[in-house]
Amino acid sequence: MVTTERPKKAANGLDSLEGMEDLMPTRFSATGIEFLMGRMKGIVTALPLSTIVGLAVDEVITRRDYELEGIEPGNRAMSEPHVKRIKAGLEKHASKFVTGSFTLAISPKGVDLDEKVKISSDAPVSISKFAIKPGHEIFIIDAQHRDKAVRDLWKDISELVRNDDESAKEVMGLLAQTSIPVLILLEDDRDEISRLFVTAASTRPIPASLIAVMDREQFANRVGLKVAQDAKLLASADRLAYQSTSATGEKLYTAAAVRGAASNMHIGFKDRTPDLREMNLRNLFEDAGYDTDGEDAVEAAASEVVELLDYAAERIPGWSQLSDETLKPKDFRAQYVHGTPSGLYVIAGVICAARLSNGVDPKHVIDLLAENIEWRREERKSGENGVKVHPDFEGTLVVNEPVLDDDGKISDWKTRTAGGARTNYEKATNRIIDRLIELDDDLGEMRSDEVQIALGLKAAGKRGRPRKAQV
Repeated sequence: MVTTERPKKAANGLDSLEGMEDLMPTRFSATGIEFLMGRMKGIVTALPLSTIVGLAVDEVITRRDYELEGIEPGNRAMSEPHVKRIKAGLEKHASKFVTGSFTLAISPKGVDLDEKVKISSDAPVSISKFAIKPGHEIFIIDAQHRDKAVRDLWKDISELVRNDDESAKEVMGLLAQTSIPVLILLEDDRDEISRLFVTAASTRPIPASLIAVMDREQFANRVGLKVAQDAKLLASADRLAYQSTSATGEKLYTAAAVRGAASNMHIGFKDRTPDLREMNLRNLFEDAGYDTDGEDAVEAAASEVVELLDYAAERIPGWSQLSDETLKPKDFRAQYVHGTPSGLYVIAGVICAARLSNGVDPKHVIDLLAENIEWRREERKSGENGVKVHPDFEGTLVVNEPVLDDDGKISDWKTRTAGGARTNYEKATNRIIDRLIELDDDLGEMRSDEVQIALGLKAAGKRGRPRKAQV
C-alpha cells in the first residue's frame, strides 16, 4: 500500500518547529521487504504505475546526465528512439505489462523504516513499512529509459482518454491496475551510485542470435526462423547456432546471419540498423497486401527464400557437399568463403539483385554462381607483379599476404578473411554481379541504377515487390 501523510500538529494547534523534517508530509510510504546486500541495505516493493508517474512528475524520482564535476549522481544520455521502442512494446502488450524491476537509490537518511516483521532465520530479512522523507530525491540506477517510456505512455493514453478514445480507455484500465517491481538501495555516496549504475549497465548482452529466435514480435526474426526451420541447408534448424555469437561444431550459421540473409534476399542491404531492417521488410510486404503480424506474411517471405536456398544448396560448391554429407560444417566454415556470414550475405545480395531485375531468373544466376565463381577460400591466381590473389574475392572477403623467408624473400602466400565489415560484403556483391554480367550480357540490369538503389547500394529509390497476397 502506498500512502501520503500530513504533518502532525503540536498541542497548541501550531506546526512544531522542532523536528520539523520528521513532521513534514512524507513523499510516499509503502510496505516492502527489507534486507542486506553485503553491508548495503535494500528494500524490494511494488509501486503502482500511477505512483511511479506521479513521483517522476513531482521530481521525487529523478535522473540527470552524468557530469564530471557534478555533485549528484548521473546517468548516460537518454536515447529517445530507445524510449519510443520500449513505449510501443508496452502499449502493444499492456495486458502483460512487464518492464523488469526498477533499481533506485536514496540516502539512508531519506527513509523511515518501522513495523518490522522478521521473515527469515538465516539472514536479516523482514517485512517493513517505509516512508520517503521530504527533501530527499530518489535517483535512478537502472530504468531511466523504461521509466521515461512508462511516463510517456501514461501521458499519451491519458490524452486519448480525454478525447473519448475507446481503445485508449481499455489500455488505461490496464495501466491503472498495474504495479512495477522496485528495488530501492539505501546509498548516498555519489561515486558509489555511479559505480552501481555502470555495473547494472554492463551486464553481458543477450547474443543477437538468441534475440533473433526469441523475439517473435519482430517480423524479420520470424521470417529468419522460418527459413532456418524449412531450408534443407540448415537441416530443420539443427545446424542453426543461436546461443552464441558464432557457429561452431556442427552448426552452420548463426540465427542472426540467417535472419540477415533472409532479409537481404528481399530488401538487399537496406538493413543498416535493426530498426531499418524491420521497417523496410514490413513495408515491403504490407505494400503487397500482407498483414506482417500474421503467419501468411511470414510464410510468403520465407517460402521464396527457402526455394532459392534449396536450389543453391544443391549446386554451389561447399553447400552441395554439405547437402550430400561429404563435408562437415566445421570443414566447410574453414575452407569456403561463404562459410562466413559475409559470404552468405553476398549470395543473398546477388540473388536479390536478380529478383529485382526484369526478365532475370534467379535460378539461372545461381547456376552461374555455382559454375563460374571460386568459392574456396585458399584458391589463388597470379595478379600484377606475381602477387597472388583470390580469383573473385580478393580485397573484399579474402586477403592474401606474402610469407617471407629469412632472406626477406617471398616463400609462400597466406590467406586470411578480410573481416565481416558491411563495406566488404557490399563491395563483393557488386564485384560478383559484374563478373556475372561478363558471362551473360542479359544480366546487365542487375547493375542498373534502379536495381542498385533498390539494393541499398545507391542513395535512394524504390523497393522491389514480393508476390501479391492472394485474396
